[in-house]
Amino acid sequence: MDEFYVQMSLPKSWCLTNLVFIPKKVNPAQIKDYRPIAICNVAYTIFSKCLVNRLKPVIKRCISKEQCAFVEKKKLQDNILVISEIVSVIRKSKRKRPFIILKLDLEKAHDRVS
Repeated sequence: MDEFYVQMSLPKSWCLTNLVFIPKKVNPAQIKDYRPIAICNVAYTIFSKCLVNRLKPVIKRCISKEQCAFVEKKKLQDNILVISEIVSVIRKSKRKRPFIILKLDLEKAHDRVS
């Protein structure tokens, strides 16, 4: 860790990652039939965990309170309950104004590397 703080860079050996493709089905024929798994260097894994733990208090202040996915002690289902309640209140409302709800389908959003 000292090297990182002094030089602001990681040792090259820490940056090596092995990419392994695990078949999703018995006879995979296409690339989409595999699940890529990145196996990182142990020292890098420990370092990144330490860094994440140090950054958690700062990151919590940067993330909106409405964010539920990928946030510790919150679930995506929390927002599903909120939107269900909003729809219920709107439907029961005496003011019959049109409203729009937009749902984005992010299917396989995490299967790709940008």
